[in-house]
Amino acid sequence: MTVITDIVDAILAEVQAELGATYKELPYLENVEQNNFRGNNDRFGVRPLGALQLPGVTKFVTLSQTFEIVLSKGYIESSLDDDNKVVKSLDNRALMLDIYKRLVNNRAGLPLVVLNLTDLALAEPEFIDESNVVIQRATMTILYRFSLI
Repeated sequence: MTVITDIVDAILAEVQAELGATYKELPYLENVEQNNFRGNNDRFGVRPLGALQLPGVTKFVTLSQTFEIVLSKGYIESSLDDDNKVVKSLDNRALMLDIYKRLVNNRAGLPLVVLNLTDLALAEPEFIDESNVVIQRATMTILYRFSLI
C-alpha cells in the first residue's frame, strides 16, 4: 500500500459514511459517461490528481496534493421545465459541502498522515441527458506527510 492509496481508501470510506448505503462507487472515474446508471444513479468516486512536495522536516516528505470527488444523482426529465435537474444539482452541491466538512473535521479519516484539507473548489454541474444524471465534481488540496524511514 502507498500513502496515496491509503488516503483514497480513507476518503472513499468517509464519503460512503456521509452519503449512506444507497450510494455506490462509480466503476469509471476517468470517463464518467461510461458508467451504466440504470438501477442506481446515486454514485461517487475519488481520484488523486497532481501533487507538489513542500519543504518539511528531515526524514519526512510533505506533499500538497489535489484530490477530486465526483458525485452523480439521477433526475426526472420534464418537458415543462428543468426544476428537477436544478434541484438535484443543488442537492449534489450540498452533499459535497457535507463531505468536505466531514473530511476537514476528521482529517480525511487518517489523522496521523493528513495534516490539513483546504481549497475546496466546486465545478459547474455536468448533465448526462441520455442517462438523466447530474454530475458534480469538486477538488480539494490535502496536505500530508510520510516518513522516509
